[in-house]
Amino acid sequence: MKENLYELATNIVYEVANKEKLGIEFTLSKSDKFSKIDYGDIIKISVPYPKQIQDKLEYQGILFENIDSSFSSVWSLFLSSLYHLGAHAAVTDYSAYKNWTKTKSPILSSKVIKIIEDFRVKEFLKSQYSNPYQNIEMIEFSCQLLYHRFLKNELNEKQQIKTQNLLKTRINSIKKDMTDLILDNDSIESRVKLADKLYHNRNLLDIWEYPYKENIRPTNFTKYLKYFKHEPNGEFSNYVDKIGEMWINELKNEERIMKKYEKYAEDLHFDRIALSPENLGKYFQLRMDSSNLIKKIRNQVKMITNSLEDPNTEDYGHIEMQKAIQAVASETQGISYFEQDQELRYEESWAIVMDTSASMKIQFQDLQRFLMCIAEAADQINSKGGKWAIHGFNNDFVLIKDFKERYNDKVRARIGGLKNSGLSFIPDAMKLATRMLEDDINERRYLFLITDGYSIGYHEIDQEFQSAVKLASRAGINVIAIGVPDGMSKYFTISFPHTEVRKTVANFINAYSSLAQQMM
Repeated sequence: MKENLYELATNIVYEVANKEKLGIEFTLSKSDKFSKIDYGDIIKISVPYPKQIQDKLEYQGILFENIDSSFSSVWSLFLSSLYHLGAHAAVTDYSAYKNWTKTKSPILSSKVIKIIEDFRVKEFLKSQYSNPYQNIEMIEFSCQLLYHRFLKNELNEKQQIKTQNLLKTRINSIKKDMTDLILDNDSIESRVKLADKLYHNRNLLDIWEYPYKENIRPTNFTKYLKYFKHEPNGEFSNYVDKIGEMWINELKNEERIMKKYEKYAEDLHFDRIALSPENLGKYFQLRMDSSNLIKKIRNQVKMITNSLEDPNTEDYGHIEMQKAIQAVASETQGISYFEQDQELRYEESWAIVMDTSASMKIQFQDLQRFLMCIAEAADQINSKGGKWAIHGFNNDFVLIKDFKERYNDKVRARIGGLKNSGLSFIPDAMKLATRMLEDDINERRYLFLITDGYSIGYHEIDQEFQSAVKLASRAGINVIAIGVPDGMSKYFTISFPHTEVRKTVANFINAYSSLAQQMM
C-alpha cells in the first residue's frame, strides 16, 4: 500500500482507469468543493479533500455531523468518488453522442448522457471491483432512505406521493432501459437510442445526485445528507481506515511544517505560505520529452566529487579477507585490503527555489522541465546524507519538498501542479531560503534560484534584493541563479541566462562542477 494519501488515491484512479499516467491529470483539491471530470485527449479529474471545520467534516458541500461519528462515512464517500471517476475514465466515451447532441439542448443532453454513462460505470465496477461496487450500492440505498425522510418532513402528503411516484417511475424506467442496453451488447447505436428516449422524458432527469458523484448541484435535500451513515465492509473498509489514518497524520505533519515556514517568513512580504497543488499526470507529460536530459544530469552529477582524497583513505574501511591473506602471505606493502563503504563526498544542502510569477509565463513550462531535471540531480547527489528542498514563489511562498520529506510521487506531483501567476518577491524568497540553509549543519550549502530576475510587488523591493544578496553572502551560501540576464551576474556566485532546457541543463552541470571543485 502507498505511503501517503495522494499516492494511494492516484494509484486507485489509475488502476481502475487502466490508463497511462500521461493520459490523466489527477488532483486532490483543497479549494474545490465538488468532484469534477473533464473529458478530452487528456482526462482531468479533481476530487476535493474532506475538510475539517471545527468538530465537523465537510465533503462535496455537505457539512456532516460530529467528526467521530461521520468519519468512516465521509471517507467511504471519498473512496467511492475515486472508484467512480476512475471507472468513468475507463469506459465513458462522449464522442459516441457527438452527432446526437448537435440538435439538442446542451444542458439536457449532458444530463441524459450522464445518466447513461453512470449506469455503464456501475456495470463496469460490478464486473471488475465487486467489493467497492457493493459498498457504493449500500451508500445509494442509505441516501434513498434519507430522501424519503426529507419528503416526509418537507412536503405535504400530496407532494410526497407525487414525488415518490416520480422517483419510483424514474428508477424503474431507467433500470429497464439500462438492462435492455446491456442485453444489446452496449452498442453505440443502443446508447444513442436510449439517449433519445430519456431526452423526450425529461421529467425523469431532474433529481438529486448521490454525494460521491461529480458535478453535483446542492438542493433542498442536501442538508439531510449530513445524517448519512455508512459502515464499509471488506477490502473497501481497509482502504477507508488507511486513508483516514493517512489524512490525520498528514494534517499533523503539514501543521508542523507550516509553523516552521511561518517562522522563516517572519517580517517578509509573502501573502501566505501554501502547499503546491498536486498533478502527477502533468509531471509525467513534462517528463516524457525530458527522459534523456534526466538520465544525463543524474549520470554526470554523480561523477562530480567535492572532496580531495586523503592519501591514507585506503587504510580504513571494512577488511576484505581474501586480500588481507594475500598481503600477509606475500609480505607486500602495496596491497590494500580495506573496502571503503562510503563515497568520498562532503554532505551538502540544497535549496531550490523557482519563480512562478506572471513575468515567467513565456519560459515557465521550459523552466518547470528544468526544475524537474535539477530535482533528479539533487536526489542523486544528496541520497546519502545530504539534504535538499524545493519551493516555488510569487507573492506566495509555495512548499514543494521540505528537507525532511522523501522524493516520491507526491513531490513529483507538486512539481507538476505548479502554475504561474502573481507578483515576484525574489528578495523574500532568497531570504527565506537563506534562513532555511542557515539552520542546517552542513558546511556546503547551495541556493539554486530559478528566475528571470525581475522583482516586482512592493515599494523598495530593489533595496530588499540587495539586502538578500548580502545576507546569503554573509551566511556563506553559494547562490546559483538560473535564467537571469547576464547583467545581473555580479549579484550571484554563478549565474547564466536560460535559452532552452538542454543548454540550461549543461550550464547547470558546469556551474555545479566548477563550484564543487573550487571548494575542495
